[in-house]
Amino acid sequence: MDTPKSIPRNTAIFFFGQILILLANFFSIVLISRTVSVEDFGIFNFGLVFISYFAVLANFGMKPILFRELSRSRDPAAREEILSKTLTLKLILTTMTWMLIIATALLLRLENQAVLVILCLSFLLFISAKLETLRIAGEVYYYARKDVKIPIVLQILDAGFQVALLLTAYILRMSVLWIAVLFVCSSLPGFLMLFFTLRSRITLTIDFAFFRWMAKESFPLLLYILIVTLHDRIDIALLKLFRDYHSIGLYSAVIRLVNPLAFLASAMLVSIYPYLSQSNGDKSALEIFHSGLKLLLFLVALFAAGVAPWSARILGLIFGTEYMSASVPFLFLLFSRLFSFTVLFYVDLNNAKGLQQKNVWIAALLLSTNLPLNLWFIPTAGITGAAAAKIGSLSAGSLLAIWLGRRFYSSRTLIALVKNGILLATILAGFSVLKLPAAPQSLVSLILLVLGSWALQYFSAEEIQKARILVNGFIQKWRA
Repeated sequence: MDTPKSIPRNTAIFFFGQILILLANFFSIVLISRTVSVEDFGIFNFGLVFISYFAVLANFGMKPILFRELSRSRDPAAREEILSKTLTLKLILTTMTWMLIIATALLLRLENQAVLVILCLSFLLFISAKLETLRIAGEVYYYARKDVKIPIVLQILDAGFQVALLLTAYILRMSVLWIAVLFVCSSLPGFLMLFFTLRSRITLTIDFAFFRWMAKESFPLLLYILIVTLHDRIDIALLKLFRDYHSIGLYSAVIRLVNPLAFLASAMLVSIYPYLSQSNGDKSALEIFHSGLKLLLFLVALFAAGVAPWSARILGLIFGTEYMSASVPFLFLLFSRLFSFTVLFYVDLNNAKGLQQKNVWIAALLLSTNLPLNLWFIPTAGITGAAAAKIGSLSAGSLLAIWLGRRFYSSRTLIALVKNGILLATILAGFSVLKLPAAPQSLVSLILLVLGSWALQYFSAEEIQKARILVNGFIQKWRA
């Protein structure tokens, strides 16, 4: 197997590219929150969530299947045929989904401003890389070839254009509707350039046999994505039902602040996934997978422990003093990433091994625990209750994901994860009782977490040695 020689390069490109994109997206969200009121910020984010519910239909769970098939295929002509047929199916589904969004938004009789924002944002289905609908098929073609440069560069272009447009909106104090228009337009350059690079490889082809095969392969993932989307965003709908757009605005700011951490998981999975797909019982790919998961969770724990004491100040500094009241939900959602990334890793492992049916069970548990918790917590605790419900459901989902994937890991891996989880919980609980000032608490938390992980042998000597090899390989390629 072509082991991890390209992992350092692709991980580095994806990692640094995502940093630039996330910084641009983060700055964009700050600009929007500073341009409009908290209520209008809630309307904008409600519109995005509304679109995301329907985008599941255009997504249809095809990305992992397309990624897997393109990674396995060694024939360029066969790859282009798979891509062309998938794009045709995607275009049909995206158009149908767009029509359904328009009809539903009009039938629900939402506030006029919310309807207009939704109608405008619906065009993201066709051109945005964020929704994994039409454009993602072209990007996956490059990912499967272990060439992440083109998709990442085009996403950076979109992100930069987005910042420029929203900065104009901030200077001119535009309304939330105009912000939605500019937000959509920012995805056009990357969309047009991506398909320009693929123009000679794409021939739109209707092949009903292929469509049926793709639908059959993707259907378990469709169910998974549908349930996970409801799990991830049902709290926004329930906040609209039980609270108001102001609460949605506060909660959305917290989500926007926490979600960029996902780039760490994406950077690792994009590089590891092709090797997992191609390996047939090769233990080295699984060892890389579990070492990557352990490293990811350790980095998230370090970040969470260091940031926790500053939560209210961070929100106030970035979004404004009116957002400081969301500090507790921010902490809850920050620590929930430990569970969500564990779920994400094992879901992708199942996809790579053709066991995507297991993911439906994981998603079902996530939703079946999150919905009743939200219905219980939100009416009384508002956004804090929504964040607490998220921790509860993700912790249950991560336990099920690990249990379903037990054939792929050793007891040593599980014991290491449990040890560090207990260590982090102990450190945080201790400081919540001691109530030290923010700076010393942050510093001592980081030191204790590092020393405790070393003492508990969270990383094995073999993993440390492999990490050194990967880092050295990255440095050599970077110099070359």
